Amino acid sequence: MSGPKISVYSLTQRQREILSGIMHCRQNVISCSTKTQNVLKDLVGLLDRLDGEIKNYQLLVKRAPENEEKLQELLTLQCFAKEEIDQMTIEAEKQAKLKTENYKLKEEDLVAWQNRKAESETLLSRAEDIKTRIENALHSDEDITERIRADILKDLSEPLSFDFEADEPKPEVEDTDFLSEKESVQGILTDMLAENELALSDPLREEIQQAFVFLQRISSRQHLTNFHAVTVRRLQKSLEEVLMRQQEQAYIRECVDEVMAEMGYELLGEREVRKKSGKQFQNEIFSFHEGTAVNVTYSPDGQIAMELGGLAREDRTPTEEETKVLTSEMESFCGEFAEFEKRMLERGVVVGKRIALSPPSAEYAAIINVNDYIIDSRAQVAEMDISRKRRAPVERKVMRRGE
Repeated sequence: MSGPKISVYSLTQRQREILSGIMHCRQNVISCSTKTQNVLKDLVGLLDRLDGEIKNYQLLVKRAPENEEKLQELLTLQCFAKEEIDQMTIEAEKQAKLKTENYKLKEEDLVAWQNRKAESETLLSRAEDIKTRIENALHSDEDITERIRADILKDLSEPLSFDFEADEPKPEVEDTDFLSEKESVQGILTDMLAENELALSDPLREEIQQAFVFLQRISSRQHLTNFHAVTVRRLQKSLEEVLMRQQEQAYIRECVDEVMAEMGYELLGEREVRKKSGKQFQNEIFSFHEGTAVNVTYSPDGQIAMELGGLAREDRTPTEEETKVLTSEMESFCGEFAEFEKRMLERGVVVGKRIALSPPSAEYAAIINVNDYIIDSRAQVAEMDISRKRRAPVERKVMRRGE
């Protein structure tokens, strides 16, 4: 293969800002979506309680018509809440689907995610507002509800099926806010495990699992608040750093594919290779001239190696004549490599570290066995054959600006 060109590419400051901004907005959308769904679950129970309260008022109005106005307020709240909950449920389901949506790293994508973040926050605020309004309505009428029950007891000669005394002490009310918050934190940890399975390293996965177990033991609001603020935030930050690196590398690889296609290189095939050490490498081969290709290798540490080689359907070394042809092809590729990096820069990708930039040399001449790759069914693969007349590029032209 051609003199290896091995580099670690990174993003420009602005591209990193866009990526960070999108990831922050996306995480906020996911968090708000989880919280909104939890609030909507609480609202189902609150609506049942509100329905019971309305029935109590309907009984009260028969004895005290002056409470008709309050009854109408509760009925209006009930109708409004049901319509809002139905609409918010639909919107929450749409937001939940954004978890799996792919995104680019362009200014307009950042704006789009900023809008989604604002929409998710607004939806959560709407849900919490309705929950507060219903809770306030129920709380303000507790005394009236007790009076209604007492009056009914006096009027009835037989005990009611729900046997109780008017002065019976109220049962201890379960802290629904605490349970809701705990469920929300549990949802965050569950999502971290479920949605990022491939991104998690074993140590980080184990930390999240331990945090999940510890959460089940928390029984006080203060401990839960501290746990959320310290442990969960730390795990989220660690995961965000991992995802940031992965998204950066995914974007860089996407840019490589785009630039290669833009310059006229056709993607012929790809493969994944796992070394004995456990490290996994990904390869792509792009057509160069007839019978030759550029092999691009992506390593786990972010290195990208680009080398030129001849194509064959067997493992072998190039002949002496093939080596001469390949060395000449290397020189041609070296001239286009500078254009490649220029176009990468236009997409916000820069050279973070140069590992090797070897000149054309016969020692790098090699043959690529295409049988080791998953070849695109649409690609036409021509093996290297020096018996043919020296080839001109196969209908390929490096497109320049303005052409």
